[in-house]
Amino acid sequence: MSNLYSRLDEKERFEVEKLFRGDVQESGTDAGISQVEFDSAVTWLRENMKKHALEESDIEYLESRAEQYLKD
Repeated sequence: MSNLYSRLDEKERFEVEKLFRGDVQESGTDAGISQVEFDSAVTWLRENMKKHALEESDIEYLESRAEQYLKD
């Protein structure tokens, strides 16, 4: 999230946190966000642009920053 703070405003960060909260709070071997979970969330964001505060450029930035942190 610290990487996103420089680019996203508070409302946009809240949207990202809300979208991934369940994935981030998982425990055990399922802890973290998998590539499948991330791809599904990004697809939802793109298909539902009127339901959140992120713009396409924000989604692209999220994708570029998340690549290095996603677990396989």
